[in-house]
Amino acid sequence: LWERIVLEFPDEEPASADPLIEERRAHDLFVHRLTAFFVGREATLRKLDDMVSQGSGYVAVTGPSGCGKTALLANWLYGRDGYAQRHPDTFVLTHFVGASARSTDVREVLLLLCGELAPIADWAEEIPLDFDELVAMLPRALEAAARRRPVLIVLDAVDQLEQTADAH
Repeated sequence: LWERIVLEFPDEEPASADPLIEERRAHDLFVHRLTAFFVGREATLRKLDDMVSQGSGYVAVTGPSGCGKTALLANWLYGRDGYAQRHPDTFVLTHFVGASARSTDVREVLLLLCGELAPIADWAEEIPLDFDELVAMLPRALEAAARRRPVLIVLDAVDQLEQTADAH
């Protein structure tokens, strides 16, 4: 059992003191697990490409629980020949609710989004910890980042956010 645990969770990278890096690491591992054995759904993957390339603004992927929406999005973005690989000029920012213990808290989601947009936007402002200030900062940071390069944000399972701060 211990050998299997060590194989699954190697100590290759020391824990970072930066919570943003740790959260991104958790999401990357989550995505890796979802994309490792994904096959099929080519027509749906092409449809997602088409909708994003048309610049429709917002796209919602819906379906019953357990039908594979999360795996579909992860594979579309990061799978073999995924969107992020084919569009290196686009900053792809993802958040998978449930990928980590912190991923279900709407304040933590806003911190992650603002924290990852800030360097793209060349944002000098300090990222606030206050919820209302984070809500106000997100559209400004997104607008500033989008002026520098295209931005694609994918939020998965937003219906599973904790029901704090009127997240739903």
